[in-house]
Amino acid sequence: ALAALSLLRTRAPLAAHVARSGNVLQLTMRIESLTTCRGSKALGKALSILRAAMQSDECAEALTKHSARGLRALQTITAPPLPPATSTALLAVSDPAARVLALETIKGAVAHQIAAVTRAAIDVGLPTSLLTLLQDEDQPLSAMASPPTASREDTAAKVLAIDILQSLSEDPEQGPSVTELLSHSQAWKWCEGQRHDLFVAAGPSATLRITGGAG
Repeated sequence: ALAALSLLRTRAPLAAHVARSGNVLQLTMRIESLTTCRGSKALGKALSILRAAMQSDECAEALTKHSARGLRALQTITAPPLPPATSTALLAVSDPAARVLALETIKGAVAHQIAAVTRAAIDVGLPTSLLTLLQDEDQPLSAMASPPTASREDTAAKVLAIDILQSLSEDPEQGPSVTELLSHSQAWKWCEGQRHDLFVAAGPSATLRITGGAG
């Protein structure tokens, strides 16, 4: 797995081969089988390989095949944190590190601005699920920072969710429907028009910096 990841990072043309050989589907099936294993190193490796493959537009579009199976698998992992009392079988879906990897993979896919990818993301309800990451226990994301109790991964997930939603809203064909959805979200209104830099570490946690826009 590490060798494959290294090759994808250093030899971009190989990423397209991943799509042509059907390996995106294989990685998707592998990820699906590991989502009940919280903290699984194998899940992290599979997600890392898929994330690296997203430098290829062919791999990005491959996520939409088979009823958008790839996007659906990633969306499942991006679900917001679950309550502590949640059954162990479901906790892996809420694994913070896996969530960040899944969101980074989605971000890489939508960055290609491929209509089929944006359409599939909308069809599976990705914009709505991402908006839930911008809220903390039904409270909108603060215009200044995440709560002090937010983990570094949870904060990173919010930054990535904002990036993905922004990218989806800029799609020439499908963007208007995403923009319409965002216009009704209080959480998004906190973020709209503001510049969000990468989170900055603050002890064991991290703070999401939301600063005023340039204009």
